[in-house]
Amino acid sequence: MKIKWIVLDMDGTLLDSQKNLPLRFFELKEQLEKLGIKFILASGRQYARMREVVSPLEDDFIYISDNGSIVYENRERILGVTIDDQLSQQIIQTSYDKMNVHYVINSLAGAHFLKNIDQKIETVFNEFYSQRFFVDNFDDIKDIVKISFYHEDDNFDGSEHLNKYHDQVNITHSGPTWLDVVDKDISKGIALTTIAKSHNVDLSSVIVFGDAMNDADMLAVAGFPIIMENADERLKDLGYYETKSNDEDGVVLVLEKLVEKNGDGSWLKK
Repeated sequence: MKIKWIVLDMDGTLLDSQKNLPLRFFELKEQLEKLGIKFILASGRQYARMREVVSPLEDDFIYISDNGSIVYENRERILGVTIDDQLSQQIIQTSYDKMNVHYVINSLAGAHFLKNIDQKIETVFNEFYSQRFFVDNFDDIKDIVKISFYHEDDNFDGSEHLNKYHDQVNITHSGPTWLDVVDKDISKGIALTTIAKSHNVDLSSVIVFGDAMNDADMLAVAGFPIIMENADERLKDLGYYETKSNDEDGVVLVLEKLVEKNGDGSWLKK
């Protein structure tokens, strides 16, 4: 089958452990675009930071950012799904009371950090967010699209207290050190399905690469789901096509063969 779109998670998938792009990525992207294939980036990262990572070709992509809450195409925001303001504050307060974590509160305006944030943690956050504000507290933030909890040792003790919100929000791991909350009716997979419909693209002709649980429903709707060797074990149990790890150019290996096959993805079917 001829591939129409290639959708790439970034951290743990396209980017290596040092947050670098594969050396041949832009070259292979150009070759595949000549075959009529469009590239989409899908990440928990902020849209502005995603653009910086793929500069100077940042205008070539569709962007699914903030775990699907925001979608940009041609520099225009075509989707922006927020969490109810009152509900957002309830979740933040519950986490204050029950969890020992660091916070990034993401709104349509940008990412919000506390002014007293530890320098080491701020350095971690800056990798994912470039459009940011420093605030005394999170009480007056409106149009929140994603609440992110960070713990460097993957210790989310107390997160079970968020379970009471499960019918109102979507709570998922974006990697071993991140726990994210978005609106109940949004995810990477829902965002991908929405834009595919608007472009009249059949998802059976779409390749999705991912490694973490926030990629799960995006992988599930794709005709060609591909996971990394370093993927969450829960994804490996689903029997998807597996490529090498993000540190072994797993994405590039698939793209190279796709170029060789003239854009036909049939070989990816088990």
